[in-house]
Amino acid sequence: MTAIDGFDEQPDILSPETIANMSDPSIAGKGLFGWRGSDRYGTWWRTGYLSGSSALLVRQNDGINWVVMINTSTYKQSRIHRYVSSMMFGTIGTVQQWPVFDLFTMDDKHPGPITDIPATNPKL
Repeated sequence: MTAIDGFDEQPDILSPETIANMSDPSIAGKGLFGWRGSDRYGTWWRTGYLSGSSALLVRQNDGINWVVMINTSTYKQSRIHRYVSSMMFGTIGTVQQWPVFDLFTMDDKHPGPITDIPATNPKL
């Protein structure tokens, strides 16, 4: 997700023009391409279903990206995404301070809780 969010922290794999088109509120959600929706605050989202699963991806204007994958699907479709997004926006809004390290660029010299997790990647 960080490879297409338009933020400077990680390089994007798409051109700025393509990202702008994908997130244009007049185009997004029309079934053409890109994000399922975008709003005037700069939040973009995409939902999706595969049999037995559901996903919600959100890019917020404040630099926060998040993904929720659910091991179920529902006939109520977007209701579950509205519930999950409401919960996530509420929860994210309570965070007073985010960690200062970036897990995408972290090297093995950085002390932090991630070093306590066994991993196959030697940098973690």
